[in-house]
Amino acid sequence: MRTRCLLVTSVSDDSGAAQIGLQVGDYILSIGGNDIQSHAHLSKAMAELTQPETMTINRRGQIIFLSIKPGRLGMVAEEDVLDPAAYAEENLDQSLYRLIPVVTMDVIEGRPVEQVLGVVTAEVVEGTNALKEIFVDGRDLFGGRSKTVQDGLKAAKETCLHEIRREAYSIGANAILGLRLHYSQISGKGTTMLLVVASGTAVILPKR
Repeated sequence: MRTRCLLVTSVSDDSGAAQIGLQVGDYILSIGGNDIQSHAHLSKAMAELTQPETMTINRRGQIIFLSIKPGRLGMVAEEDVLDPAAYAEENLDQSLYRLIPVVTMDVIEGRPVEQVLGVVTAEVVEGTNALKEIFVDGRDLFGGRSKTVQDGLKAAKETCLHEIRREAYSIGANAILGLRLHYSQISGKGTTMLLVVASGTAVILPKR
């Protein structure tokens, strides 16, 4: 059982950490499924990062998933002891909940719903700083679209689906029906944040 993690003590304005939504007081638990228990772990994880990955944090007792990209974070963190109770929720069996089907339909053909467990939701904040990036590098635009923005949308969506599966698994569901994704933009202090909210119905379907 993990006993240590990194506690964020300072986040620079307009930094990579600020753009992905990290806040002072957050506990960094893992990146891409790899535990982060020390500065060495964080440095290694960032050095090996070649594409967007999921950073798992604990914020005031709540497990939150952020989408992190390669680059400098621009923050200060110190090694701290993590309350085992706060870590328990993150300790779900990822190999199982990643297999949970998520569909926009209300039924899956041939698999009638045995039990409805309720609505599950997930929220992810993705720091895009989209407008600034577009104007800084016009080469990012192709056919009227921004690759930076598209990559940010894709990463945020995948992270949101990851989290809603985890939520469904935690209450005993084996499928999510009626998935809905909602996107909104939050701007402030020169940074543009993308908020993605996923919602759906957690159900139990008969095993195949």
